[in-house]
Amino acid sequence: MGGREVSPVPPKVGIPQALTYHYRSFRILERFLREAGAEVVCSPRTTPGIHATAATIGSADFCLSLRLLIGHVHHLVTNHPDLDFLLVPYLCSEDGERTTTCSKHRDAGGVALRSLTRTLDHLIQHSPPAARRAAVPVLESAGVHPSGGLRLPVLLQPYVWSLEREAMFNVCFGVYCDVFGISPAARMVQPLVPRSLRRYLAPYIQRCLEPFAVAYETIMHHDAGVLNGFLPDERAVRVALVGRHYLIGEPLLTCDLKAWFLKAGASVITPADLRPEDLQPGPGAPQIFYDSHWLFDAMVEFLAPHVDGFIFAGSFGCHPDAFILDLLLDRARQMGIPAWLFRYDEQAGSAGFQTRYETILRFLEQRRDRRLAGRTGPVANTTVGPQAPVGHASRVPLITWPYMSDGVELVMRELAHQAGLTRYILPPRPISETTLGLGSETFPESCCPYAFSTGSLAETLAHYFRAHPEGPPRRIVVLMARGAGPCSFGLYLHGQARDLPEV
Repeated sequence: MGGREVSPVPPKVGIPQALTYHYRSFRILERFLREAGAEVVCSPRTTPGIHATAATIGSADFCLSLRLLIGHVHHLVTNHPDLDFLLVPYLCSEDGERTTTCSKHRDAGGVALRSLTRTLDHLIQHSPPAARRAAVPVLESAGVHPSGGLRLPVLLQPYVWSLEREAMFNVCFGVYCDVFGISPAARMVQPLVPRSLRRYLAPYIQRCLEPFAVAYETIMHHDAGVLNGFLPDERAVRVALVGRHYLIGEPLLTCDLKAWFLKAGASVITPADLRPEDLQPGPGAPQIFYDSHWLFDAMVEFLAPHVDGFIFAGSFGCHPDAFILDLLLDRARQMGIPAWLFRYDEQAGSAGFQTRYETILRFLEQRRDRRLAGRTGPVANTTVGPQAPVGHASRVPLITWPYMSDGVELVMRELAHQAGLTRYILPPRPISETTLGLGSETFPESCCPYAFSTGSLAETLAHYFRAHPEGPPRRIVVLMARGAGPCSFGLYLHGQARDLPEV
């Protein structure tokens, strides 16, 4: 039932402290490998040098956090050329089927590898000697010449779908087999051995039990009184930082956001301080797909009664966060809670941001003083934009939708006909040069579907108002498709309610 014996020289595993490292599943894997006897080498906290390398090597199409991972991997492989393995989990989810992580966690290690060397070179470096000797002449005869450049260790990308104990043990056992060279037969057969016989017939499973128990209990231990630790000092300003773990956990990217407020004496709480399993999203939560969206919404609802203000942190060019952070910013303000949104990029200067932090702190201190005086309460909600005039009962509502496809147009027209609403609908105008201009100029930071659908609505409504100078309809109803999946269709209307009045 065994494989080859574990080498007396511990294998050396590199772990980049970026992106997926800030998730509990990765930290369980790190601690497990240390307990199991592997030599674990972590990259340091992000330095200006790592940041500069990330900005230089990483594609401009990648978000800042993904480029930062490339910088950390580069630091590991150049400063530790003797690494045997590089561990970057293929992080799909930590809560099973409820939500999923951002798509950049899929093959993040592969992205780093391909940014530093050619895939073919990496495969040749780690092929058996006989296969390498046979492959090189064939490749060279085809005009493909392996460069033999930067050597990268073997990339390990275990799939992570859940933090449940058994699921994480299976992940750890798979990594153990990879790192310590356990045979495929033992890896496949030993988990099938009945528990009562594993002591005798599954030695590698047995070797993993204690290291895994230590790692799992250490990382998953949760102080249920975290909120109590946040609340005791009533004189302190209470601020909640809402953003992805790998962004708030990187002081260099966020210009010392968390550290600055802590140093200033504020009580700070972040998503990393709360357990998603202890939270529930609010009644106004949108249909959500990403784990961070679910957590952010639940965090706002949970902390709203306890904080003096929210600061939302996002990464410039992050499409998913471009919608959810603006939505939650508006919701916090509607609840009467001061809230700010910062989007960071590689050009962010700490001096400029910290001046803004000082301004926010002064404002939150005033809010804190009102809280202590018992005068903090919800702020009356004000509606931005022109209000529909009272009267004009003859005006009818207007129902429209953005242009999506000819097929959708036919479906919408037929639904309106069947419901007897044909006289109320305003079919959208097809994509035109005007729509393309709105997509490429007016909304450059958003994705193309959002920009074009917003441009389509703006063009359709502008054409309607030109044709009806007598005044606006009694009410404008905009329909928008939504569904389960990574695209943010379900959040488009929240952004369009903000953007359309400005067009």
